Amino acid sequence: LLANNHVELTREEIKEIYSCFNVEGIYTDILLFQLYTGLRISETLALTWKDIYEKEGFININKTLTYFKGVYSVTTPKTKYSYPAFTSPLPF
Repeated sequence: LLANNHVELTREEIKEIYSCFNVEGIYTDILLFQLYTGLRISETLALTWKDIYEKEGFININKTLTYFKGVYSVTTPKTKYSYPAFTSPLPF
């Protein structure tokens, strides 16, 4: 178990979930990315290419996408500890 009772999936479990996807495309890519990284959808959709450091092998999680009263906006974390850099092998 990880922080807040989250469970980390193994590569085999991720592959098994992925095998249930019957469609290829952007939604499948997003779901697979989230499975590998554990990011929330709001964190995933707020990412830009400037946040991804492929050579260094990490993703900087520094914002989130929110929707309020019909308006989408990208906001910063509530605290400086909310979104640390994700330092795991990138799934690509």
